[in-house]
Amino acid sequence: MRGYTQERLAELIGMQKAAISKLELGRVQYAQNMLALLAEALDAPTPADLLRPPHSLDGSSGRLTPLVGNVGAGGGVQRGEAHMDYVEPPAGVPGKLEALRVEGLSMYPELQPGDLIFYDTADERGPDAHIGHVVAAETEDGDMLVKALRPGSVADVYDLHSHNPAEPPRENVRLKSAARVIFVDRRGRQ
Repeated sequence: MRGYTQERLAELIGMQKAAISKLELGRVQYAQNMLALLAEALDAPTPADLLRPPHSLDGSSGRLTPLVGNVGAGGGVQRGEAHMDYVEPPAGVPGKLEALRVEGLSMYPELQPGDLIFYDTADERGPDAHIGHVVAAETEDGDMLVKALRPGSVADVYDLHSHNPAEPPRENVRLKSAARVIFVDRRGRQ
């Protein structure tokens, strides 16, 4: 597939090499989430993207952004799970976007249930670049959280704060990544 070894493609989408081999040989059917993972890994459109007009009648661009999961009430979503769904990204916002849907009131009033938050996964600046901002943070354990980022008590750890004073901060957390929330779509508020 486009110059990728089966091993590399399996690594990119989190599958075993044998599954890629079976796919190439036509021994198994492609599931929609598998097609989405393959398309993302190969930087190619999915069949749904190919069938969507460049500008649909509702004014949307036809581009889709992975909706990674729901976050809220102090909880997170595990990174690496198949994307829940795809959503229309905000117009004119560049980058390799991902989205999370807010549940709960841990970041109220800035974020409310139903809000979609968008962040750029291609932002390679480290967490220090986002201190003082609301971020989508991935912990070393793979949890994705949306919190206000603050420095921890020692180097290379961070405190993740909610806006809700009843929820204590997560202190001295090691992060794999932190991407600043760059857009909030409030149309889905409950």
